[in-house]
Amino acid sequence: MNTVTWAVGLAFVVVLSLWSVDHTRQSEAAAQKKAAVLEEERDRLAAYNTDLSAALTSQAVLQDQITEISRATQQLNTNLSKQATFINRKFEELKRNDKQIADYLGGAVPGDLGMQYARPDTTDPIAYRAGAAGVLSSSMPAARPSAAEGQ
Repeated sequence: MNTVTWAVGLAFVVVLSLWSVDHTRQSEAAAQKKAAVLEEERDRLAAYNTDLSAALTSQAVLQDQITEISRATQQLNTNLSKQATFINRKFEELKRNDKQIADYLGGAVPGDLGMQYARPDTTDPIAYRAGAAGVLSSSMPAARPSAAEGQ
């Protein structure tokens, strides 16, 4: 029985050794598959991080542009507000002046002013021109001779 026990024991050790080698190979193959899957996942995440980084950079640039546009818009609004205030003041002044002018023009014309530019009532052109002798045809009077010889 000693030989049979030794043979059974040796067979058991051989079977255990073969099982251990097979199990090690299967574990190694599973580990390699898992490593390959993890490498693919790492590469996918690296590409995703690159895309995300580019998107964040683009967003930062857009945010800077929006901030600049906001500043420019605020400055334009300030300028428009100042100009509107200035225009409203000038418009109110024009309204006051228009009212003063309308009041003046609505009043009576002084008699002397009305007669200063009066011409004779006639349809005769010669008489009409003779009556206009005192009325200037332009806003400037004609040149006069100098007062002194040296001037």
